[in-house]
Amino acid sequence: TKTIIYTVTVIALTLTTPFAEMNTYSGDVGFQYTITGNGAKVIHFILDDDYEVGTETITAVNATRTFTIPKQTDGAHIFSVYAETETEGTTIRSEELRLGMMWTSRM
Repeated sequence: TKTIIYTVTVIALTLTTPFAEMNTYSGDVGFQYTITGNGAKVIHFILDDDYEVGTETITAVNATRTFTIPKQTDGAHIFSVYAETETEGTTIRSEELRLGMMWTSRM
């Protein structure tokens, strides 16, 4: 008789938002999101694919937060959000949320 024992670690990392996929703004924007998953999670907030406007570290298993996106120049922008956590030396990344945002000073 041979016994084989496996250890399986399941990691769930979920990032959601009720935010509209496209909208128009004239000032700072409060972006609401919910993050679920064990351990410390770093949330990355990116504008136009290359400018990280901020990060937040969340340790709660299930947390709803609001991140303030600073007012941008008039025109279309892409806002992206993703979360990362590390377990056993491996970085796990959530799906990326991508939203279209239009800023205008004429509102």
